[in-house]
Amino acid sequence: MKKHVLFICTGNSARSIMAEGIFNSLAKGRYTGFSAGSNPTGAPHLTAIKTLEKFGIDTGFARSKNWDEFSADNNEAPNIDLVVTVCGNAADEVCPVWHHADGSTTLKTHWGMEDPAKFEGSVVMQEARFDTVFSTLRQRIKAFLAHAEMPQDQKTLDDIGKISI
Repeated sequence: MKKHVLFICTGNSARSIMAEGIFNSLAKGRYTGFSAGSNPTGAPHLTAIKTLEKFGIDTGFARSKNWDEFSADNNEAPNIDLVVTVCGNAADEVCPVWHHADGSTTLKTHWGMEDPAKFEGSVVMQEARFDTVFSTLRQRIKAFLAHAEMPQDQKTLDDIGKISI
């Protein structure tokens, strides 16, 4: 049975959207990734979309979603096997309950990184920040996908979140 990974962040406009796109591009159907936010902005950040497109990732999936779409209260939600927070705010918030196929506790890990959307500087400098976040996420996702099976131990999941470029 295919595993599902949910990337969450507060606004679901930049880091989590990029993680979803990168993950699904690299997973090649082995897993399905989703993204959501505790307080979604309503639209993906334009530079996040441009960054994904620059690296050849289709952005047709991209929309800012509330994490309630994936909670246990939503009978139409997919079973979530792993929740990955990609920003500090979401990691500190009280998260909803997510489905897990066998009823066990859903795995959670934190792969925090700075929010490129909050960077103030020239357009070129902002684009460079988005590229750095993209590259770091890609390295972490590649490390995750290098495992034959989804890692089940917290240390391995957390160590992946420490990878940086």
